[in-house]
Amino acid sequence: MGPSKRGRSGNRTGSDRFLLASVARVAGFVFASAATVRLTALLAALSCIWLQPAAAQMPQAPEIAVSGNGVDITNGASRPSATNHTNFGDAALLDESGENAVVERIFTISNGGTGTLTLGANAVSLVLRPGARQGGWRVKTQPAETVAAGGTTTFTIAFDPSSATTQSVFISIASDDADENPFRFRVGGRGVTARMGLTWAGENLIPTGTVDFGAQELPAAATQQVVTVANTGRYPLALGDNAVTIEGDADFTVVTQPDATVAPGATTTFTLAFDAAAPGERTATATLAVANDLLRRPGVEISLEGEGAAPEITVEADAASVTEGTAASFTLTRTRSVTEALTVGVTVTETGDMLAGTAATSVTFAAGADTATLTVATVADTADEADSVVTV
Repeated sequence: MGPSKRGRSGNRTGSDRFLLASVARVAGFVFASAATVRLTALLAALSCIWLQPAAAQMPQAPEIAVSGNGVDITNGASRPSATNHTNFGDAALLDESGENAVVERIFTISNGGTGTLTLGANAVSLVLRPGARQGGWRVKTQPAETVAAGGTTTFTIAFDPSSATTQSVFISIASDDADENPFRFRVGGRGVTARMGLTWAGENLIPTGTVDFGAQELPAAATQQVVTVANTGRYPLALGDNAVTIEGDADFTVVTQPDATVAPGATTTFTLAFDAAAPGERTATATLAVANDLLRRPGVEISLEGEGAAPEITVEADAASVTEGTAASFTLTRTRSVTEALTVGVTVTETGDMLAGTAATSVTFAAGADTATLTVATVADTADEADSVVTV
């Protein structure tokens, strides 16, 4: 009798039953046949497909965001703000050193999406209105060409104003963001400059002018004149130390220098002196150096004029005639300056013999006085002499 084959086809062997029982316990069910086991495996495979996380099933998408100074910038924003650095504020055409004062701002691009943000080469550009000038705006540095999900990159905008006006431009950022391509916002700033005014005795010395010291009577103390420097601009005016120099006649000197820096709306002064050493006209040129006024640098020249003048003296007899024994009196009048005391030499002559003693050889004008008196004594006797003419 041959061996039974039920263990292979009809009835399950002990090991077969153990295998099915093990599988049933793992799956949490009791299976009665191999067909049931195959169905269970299929259902398990399907569950692995349909129960995957939702994120794995959605497409990867980037999401651009832009900020300045740590503050978000809205796409399409047209009003520059100091808070997010889209308002660059004031930028000097020339700073105190005479150089262009460039203002720079760094902006950050963030990717808040789940996919890589692609910007490409030179993604940041300037958008000008038709017919508008660039106005000193430029993209100094470009961002990276790609930004990973959750990552950031930066770019820099520079403002180097070409004129003393308010200027603005739109910044455009190209990317593969689905609904914000391009990302645009406006930046703005104002070009400012120092503006120098120069006056003396109410007269404008710009673009040319003369400080006239007039005629200075010799001898006399030095005459001084004060010149006023004003800054009518929106940026500090830089003059520097010892800004005033003089070339020409040495009778002109600088007494005091102006302040090195003049704030907008403020003034400063400098003082010049003229001390004539001898009679005659004198001239010189004073130069006021300025570093950052576009129209005035490197300096403004001022003509200086003055005259050393000997005093003019006139003499007049107080009476047409005097009798013998009565003093003859003469009044001397000086012109020009009368501030200082002045002594002048005189010569007294006569045609006859009526003067008594030796006549004075000088007369002194008191300080502040424009007249002085010379008295000449005559001989008092009973002799009858011929008339005499006295000349001073």
